[in-house]
Amino acid sequence: MYRLDQILHELDGYEPYKPSTTATRRERLINKLSGRLLIFSVILFALLLILALWCGFHRPGKKILWLAEVIYFLCTLSAIIALFLPALYGLCQLLRWKKEAMTELIYEIDHDETAAGRLSIYSSQELEYAQFWLRQKINRLMVRVGSIFGDKTALIAIIGLAYSAIKGLGGPDKLFAIFNKGIASAEQVVIYGLALLLGISLGALMLKNMAAYYTGKLEVVELALKIQEIKAEETSHS
Repeated sequence: MYRLDQILHELDGYEPYKPSTTATRRERLINKLSGRLLIFSVILFALLLILALWCGFHRPGKKILWLAEVIYFLCTLSAIIALFLPALYGLCQLLRWKKEAMTELIYEIDHDETAAGRLSIYSSQELEYAQFWLRQKINRLMVRVGSIFGDKTALIAIIGLAYSAIKGLGGPDKLFAIFNKGIASAEQVVIYGLALLLGISLGALMLKNMAAYYTGKLEVVELALKIQEIKAEETSHS
C-alpha cells in the first residue's frame, strides 16, 4: 500500500555521511610521509642491529662508532617525526575547526539531499505513510529499551545493594551456609548477576543502534517532504 515497500527498499541503500572516512589530499600526503619515515626508521634500526652484531666479533674503530651514532640519531629522529607528524597536523586542524565544520556541514547536506532526491518520484501521501511507520518502529524500539533499563536493572541494583548490606553484617557466605549447604557462593551469584546485566546492556545497545538506523531513514523521508513542500510553495507563488 502506498508503495511503502519501494520506499523502504530505496532507503535501504542510504548510509549517513561519515566525515572521518573522507580523507583530504593533504591528510593522505601526511599519512604517506609518516608511513615512509617509520619504514625508514625500522630499516635504520635493523642496520644498527647488524652493526652491533659485527662489533661483537670485531674491534670497532672510530669511524664505525661514528657511523653507529649517526644511524642511531637518524633512526630516532625519523621515528619521532613519523609519530608526531599526524598529531601536529591534527592540532592544526583543531585550530581551524570552524572552517572545517562548515565544510563538513555542506558535504553532509549535499549527501542527504542526494538521498532525498531519489524519493522525489513518490507523492507526499506516500512519504507521509512511510514516515508514520518509521516513527512507529523507532517508538517501539525505544519503549523496549526503556523496559529493559527499567524493571530489570532496578532489580539487579536492589540485589547489589542487598549484597553490600549482607556483607557488612557478617558475610554472605555464612548466611548461604545457614540456609543451603552446597549452594554457590555469594560472589558467584553476584558474578552471574553482573553477567546478566552485561547481556541486558548489550541488548539495549543493539536496540538503540537499530533505532538510530531507522532515525536516519526517517530524516531522509522528512527532508524529501520538506523539499516537496518548498517546491509546492514556489509553484503557487509563480
